[in-house]
Amino acid sequence: MSQKASTSVEMIGSAPIRPLQNAAEDSGLQTQQILEIALVTLRRHYRWLIPAIFVILFAGAGGVWWSVEPTYRAAHWVEVSNHRVLQPGLGTRPSNLVSSETPIILSEIIVNPVLARPEVLTLPSFQTPAERERHLKENLELKGGGTAGRLSIAFKDSDAETASVVSNAVADEYMEYRREYEQQQADMILQSLRPELKKWEDLVTERKERVENLTLAAISAGEIQESQTEGRFAFIADLRKRINELMLDQVGLEAKLTRINADWPANRNEIVQAVQQDPEVQDLKALIDSYRGVIREIKVNGMESVKREELNNIQQQILEASDNLSIAEETAGKALLEKWSSEVAKGLERELYILKFELEMLEGVFEEEKARFLKAGDQALKLRFAEDDLTSAKSLLDGLRQRATTIEMESRYAAPVISLRRATTPAHPLEPIYFTKKNAFMLLALAFIPFGFAAGLEFKLNRFTNIQSIASKVNLNVLGEVASLIELTEAASKQEQTETEEGKKYRSYTYAGDIHRQSVDNLRIRLTLGDTLKLGKVTSVLSSFEGEAKTTLSKDLAHCLSETQEQKTLLIDMDLRCPDQHRIWGLKNQRGVCETLRGEISYRDAVHQVAPAFDVMPAGRNGNMPLSAMLSKSIDELFAWAREQYSYIVVDTAPLNYASESLVIAKYSDTAVLSLLRDVSRLEPTKNTVHNLRSVGVPLLGCVLSGITPLQYQYRYGNYYYYRGTYYSRNQQTEISTQE
Repeated sequence: MSQKASTSVEMIGSAPIRPLQNAAEDSGLQTQQILEIALVTLRRHYRWLIPAIFVILFAGAGGVWWSVEPTYRAAHWVEVSNHRVLQPGLGTRPSNLVSSETPIILSEIIVNPVLARPEVLTLPSFQTPAERERHLKENLELKGGGTAGRLSIAFKDSDAETASVVSNAVADEYMEYRREYEQQQADMILQSLRPELKKWEDLVTERKERVENLTLAAISAGEIQESQTEGRFAFIADLRKRINELMLDQVGLEAKLTRINADWPANRNEIVQAVQQDPEVQDLKALIDSYRGVIREIKVNGMESVKREELNNIQQQILEASDNLSIAEETAGKALLEKWSSEVAKGLERELYILKFELEMLEGVFEEEKARFLKAGDQALKLRFAEDDLTSAKSLLDGLRQRATTIEMESRYAAPVISLRRATTPAHPLEPIYFTKKNAFMLLALAFIPFGFAAGLEFKLNRFTNIQSIASKVNLNVLGEVASLIELTEAASKQEQTETEEGKKYRSYTYAGDIHRQSVDNLRIRLTLGDTLKLGKVTSVLSSFEGEAKTTLSKDLAHCLSETQEQKTLLIDMDLRCPDQHRIWGLKNQRGVCETLRGEISYRDAVHQVAPAFDVMPAGRNGNMPLSAMLSKSIDELFAWAREQYSYIVVDTAPLNYASESLVIAKYSDTAVLSLLRDVSRLEPTKNTVHNLRSVGVPLLGCVLSGITPLQYQYRYGNYYYYRGTYYSRNQQTEISTQE
């Protein structure tokens, strides 16, 4: 062995193994623990997790493909018409379509005619009578169009044609309702003007007759001549003109008063909002919400079957409260409507009172001036006044007729709301139905289900992933780590088979190129050269369950001791239920431990020499050997003979949770080593095993964690290429020594 190799061995051997303190208490699920659980889940379950995730993703994508429907949106744009046929500003027009017309469009005034249309009833989404109104109101969108006088009437549906048809139907019904409403308002005004028209028509006829009579009288008296008082007469004519204007305004105000109650739909939104603020309405709504909260709590707790009678009573109370709410809303709405009508009427009545006062005053002045002129008594002056009265009556009658004609023309030919653009069948849905964030999150959540299930299982089992997890959870010394085996390539395997015995002997464990062999050798150095924790003459290798690398660890440790310590080592296979050592070393299992315990053969005959300093005693044929054989005198004699013949004895035992005889065998050992396998060994079984071993007095030295990946091992203990670099043949090593 070279000086460099001796120095490295001494450094490794002089590193003391410090016993661990009591296991730290679990302080909750930490970030490191979560990461370890995720990694062990991937390492152990990736073979079925990846196919399961792909299956779920494909199934979820198929579900999205079949279940998710596209949503199309079609909009019909309408606008308040500012065009007038004869006279602007005569009729009423809505000022803000969104605030004033939304309650009207969503009410039965528009909804019922839309649902009665044949083209709507044939649409796929309106085939269920009970769901038609709800579907229409839920998918109808009313939004402003940039100005107060513009409105967008849109409808959303999974069918593109349905969206456009319903949108146009709602807009058409709304515009038709607005036309009818304007026509009704015009009819009311015309009806109020008809008595005035009849009155002034009769007055014009009467004044015509008076003018004719005065004309005949003036002609017969010869008094028709130019008057000398033209200035005073012009003043009287102006008074007459002003009186006519005031009389026309009076007729208009009186018509407004007659239709004030019919103008309430334009202010319905304000009244509905005010009704919701009524104290009685709010109390009833709060009562209904409290009843629904009780029902929701019962359903959440799963008590429907137990409290069925109570649920029925609450439902009945909700119905009664809903009826009372409807009555309260109706009462509050009527009161608010009367209040609103009263306030508007008071304003109009005040304006009408002022107008009548002015009219009465002007008429008084007119009569005084007229009487003063008539004192002269000439027929010509009387004729002049009669003609003026006739002209004034005709002018007023013409004004009334013109207003009636204008109102009738506006109501018939000037639509209050016009269509800007009709809805067309949309070519594309609102958003991609397949490639959306919602669907992506849903598929990710579905894909996480198998991973979450596997992670939950690993969290429950609590497997060991590294020596830190052992140190933090179990009061047990960690003796070392053993890297997992590396499968040789085909070329390397052939080279090893053709290698000479001298070459194999030269390739010692100290200079092994394989990381697994190097890790076993490091473990051997720590256990043979340590001060506090040191292997005894007889060492039992134990495990809680099968599959925890117990057999591999006992084989590697025994072989390493025989080659590096140059002392005779015996490996005894005491796993009598399921032996493996004979298969590993290519031995026949006909002569072994069972035959010696039954006294059929001698101890020497049961031993098979594998190497000059390494012997193996297989388990032999069990034959349902009872536990009493483990307590017999033969087992004492077997270990006594082995102690005399060998320097180290390594015992491969059966798993403790399957075979109770392993505790008996461990009692004959000077030291015991517990084998743990990374990502396999679990916390609770390990704790139980340690407790059982210590309760019977087994000298438990500590545990060894196997199954560490070569990459992890070389990261913590050295560079892999350094190990590979020391792998020389004998001739290469001789050449290097000569060069030195």
